[in-house]
Order: sequence, then structure tokens, then C-alpha cells
Amino acid sequence: MRKWIVLAGGLVASAAVFLAARLHVPTLMGIGPGYSAEIVCACVFVSGRTPASCAGDLDSLSRRLVSVSIAPATGSVTARSLGLVRRTARYRDGYGCALDD
Repeated sequence: MRKWIVLAGGLVASAAVFLAARLHVPTLMGIGPGYSAEIVCACVFVSGRTPASCAGDLDSLSRRLVSVSIAPATGSVTARSLGLVRRTARYRDGYGCALDD
């Protein structure tokens, strides 16, 4: 009986890894923080709005899953998702905001 439980657990874990790879989950996890960093960067540094007014520009799922921090001294915005993925957008005068590599 115990052998079957271990075998079933292994099959479920293998199926989850296969499905995550097939759906490109790591790539998709980077989209939310990247989008949030870019939008907030443009909102704050290009449009000159306050960070509080920019929060409404993000969709409700991004507001729940992505944390955003703004560094006015460096002109950058860093967004983190679930503590796993971090993306930073920087403002460059004359060019606007762009994500760092």
C-alpha cells in the first residue's frame, strides 16, 4: 500500500513539473512584476504622478501578488512577485522607462 502512495506521489509531481514546463510558468511569472515595474515607473517619473495615484493603474491581481518599491534617488522602480521574481525599471531622461536585463 505504501509503495503505491509513493508511486502515485511521484507521478503527480512529475506531471506537475511537465505541465509547468509546457506552460512556460517561469516566463509567465516574470511578466507580472515586469509589467508592474514598467507601469509604475512611467506613472511616477514620466507623468509626475504620486505613487498612491499610480496604484490604481495596476489591475487587482497585480496589486495582490506584486509588491512595488520606488527609489526616487535612482529613478527606479522594483517589483517583486511572491518573493521569487524581481524586475526593475529605470527612468532615463529623454528615453523614458525601460526594464533592466
